[in-house]
Amino acid sequence: MTDLERRVTSAEVQGILDLRSLGLKVFPRGEIAQYGADLSELTECNLSKNKLTQIPDDICDYHELEILNCCNNRICEIQDLSSALPQLTHLNLGRNDISELPMSLCDLPLEVLDVSGNRLVCLPDAINQLETLVQLDVSDNQIAELPSLGKLARLTNLNLCRNVLATLPHDIGKLTELVTLNVSMNRLTKLPFSLRQLEGVLENFNIEDNPRLEQPPIEVCMRGMVHMFYWLKEQAKLDHLGKYGDVDETRERSFTWDESANSSARPSLAEVAEVGNSGPPVDIGDIGTDNGVGDILRHIATADRKLSKSSLAGGDPAAATGTAPESAQGLSAAEAAEIEKLRAELNAVRFVSNNLEQVLAEEEEETAPSSQESEAAT
Repeated sequence: MTDLERRVTSAEVQGILDLRSLGLKVFPRGEIAQYGADLSELTECNLSKNKLTQIPDDICDYHELEILNCCNNRICEIQDLSSALPQLTHLNLGRNDISELPMSLCDLPLEVLDVSGNRLVCLPDAINQLETLVQLDVSDNQIAELPSLGKLARLTNLNLCRNVLATLPHDIGKLTELVTLNVSMNRLTKLPFSLRQLEGVLENFNIEDNPRLEQPPIEVCMRGMVHMFYWLKEQAKLDHLGKYGDVDETRERSFTWDESANSSARPSLAEVAEVGNSGPPVDIGDIGTDNGVGDILRHIATADRKLSKSSLAGGDPAAATGTAPESAQGLSAAEAAEIEKLRAELNAVRFVSNNLEQVLAEEEEETAPSSQESEAAT
């Protein structure tokens, strides 16, 4: 009995056809027929490590097939499998020469999809329809941009390693079952604010080798997920405030404020970061894009630096009232009063910051494309 015959005979009993590493260029349909094996109940087929240039059409005769492994072949295109293999849940097409995934692939009830190590430059928009998907591996491709993935509610493992991604989908925060996310070795410049919604869910996050990452700063991410999530949450709030130009405008829009507070010209937070780097540390959550709290942070950073050199830092009552000599405390009475006013306004901004999460979530829902729009687009 030949090796192939033993494998086919075993498949008839176990329902698993193992044809890996046989150097096959075509499916051995004739030999299987010659052995008289009945493979109509076949549930798994392993064709990995052969020389196939396409998924054999004969595979479509096995309508009960649930697992198909065709990795490490020479496959360059994929035919429509949706009608012939309605039970297929695991599909491994890794390490082939595939440059495009057909839309029909997204009609399968897939739970595991591996298309790593191919020549893909994009994924079909319809991949968002794979609502049963648990694991998706698209690593080692040339993907520059991802479509919406927000409907993949069951996804627990997403591997995007070794692509050319500059950012991630805006709705990635909707993947509330996601446990493992690998985005290492890409060209990421920023992470979407929605990623903060995965705090407490995401357990494994690999963002190594993204030298272009600016938001959050790579050094923040390297300190761990706690720091990254904190940065994203605080920066999302600041970004929301920045949409309305300044603090006063945001007050009138959403909350009741002390109308006596005063605000001046608003510099960018790049200036704040520069001041903060030359003085005492500024919270990483306070550094980011232009917004209406920049002047407060700038003055607070400068004031804290002055305070650290003065008797005010030691709690001298005379200095606190502004009666101590200026040379001793480093601040005039007017400067001390201005600092207190700025601290009060900063506290007000932080107060509204703590109440912005719901507003941000509602805005993200409004800006996300509706299911009708997505279907119309496809």
